[in-house]
Amino acid sequence: MPRVCRQVSESGIYHVMLRGNARQLLFESGADKNAFLGMLDAVLERYDLDLLAWCLMDNHVHLVLEDPKGSLSIAMKSLEVRYARRFNGFADRVGHVFQDRFLSKPIDTDAYLLESVRYVHNNSRDIGVDPADYRWSSYAEYVGSATRTNTERVLELIGGPERFPEFCDERVAAGYEVAAFRRADEAAVIRAARELLGLDDLQVIKTLPKSERNHHLVRLREELRLSIRALERLTGIGRGTIYYVLRHSSRKPDNQNRPQ
Repeated sequence: MPRVCRQVSESGIYHVMLRGNARQLLFESGADKNAFLGMLDAVLERYDLDLLAWCLMDNHVHLVLEDPKGSLSIAMKSLEVRYARRFNGFADRVGHVFQDRFLSKPIDTDAYLLESVRYVHNNSRDIGVDPADYRWSSYAEYVGSATRTNTERVLELIGGPERFPEFCDERVAAGYEVAAFRRADEAAVIRAARELLGLDDLQVIKTLPKSERNHHLVRLREELRLSIRALERLTGIGRGTIYYVLRHSSRKPDNQNRPQ
C-alpha cells in the first residue's frame, strides 16, 4: 500500500510524535533521555529547525517544531537513525526502535499552536505527574530560562511566562485568550525603530542587501528587544527568515552601532 503524503503546514509548524516500536520503551533511563536531547540539539542546528515545545515519555516523544526550510522529514530520519543506533548498541539488540514513520500534524493557526503546546506538556499527567514537576519537558524553560526551546512565540500569545502555569492547567477553558496587541504600543515601537535606524519606512529593510538587512534586524532585536512577531509586522520580512538571521548572527555590539 503506498504511503500517504504528509500534510504541509502553511506556517511551517508541526506537532511531531515518535513512538517506540510495538509500544516498547524508547528510554530505559535518564541517560537515554539526555542522549536523545543531545542528538535533537544537533539535528535542530544542522537542519535549521526551531523547537517550540517538547516532552519525552518512556515510550513516545512529542515535539512542536518550526521548519522554515522544509527539512523536517530528513531531520527526523537523521534523529531516529542516530538514536536507534545508540539504543540498540547499549541494549545489544537489533531491529526497529521506532514504530513506522514519525507522525506529524500541521499547525496553521495560533489557537492550534496553543492547544498543541498545552497538550504536549500535559502528557505527564497520564503517569500522575504534574507538568510543573516533570523533568523531561520544556515546561521549566517556559517558566524560567529557555535553553533549547524557543518559548517566545507562545509566551507572547499568552501574555508572558507568569501565565504559563495557568495556561497549562486543564481546568482552563480550551479557547485560551490570546494576548491582544495594543495599537498604542505599536505606534511607540514604530517611532523608536525609525529613530534607531534612521529610516522613515521600515518596510524598506526587506529590499536591502542581505548583510545590511540582517544588521538592521539584529539591531532592532538587541537594542529595542523586539519579538520575532513584532519584527515581522514592522519589516514585512517572513518569520522563518528572521529566525534564521537571529540564530546565526554573531554580531557584537560596538560603539559605532549604538546611538550616542
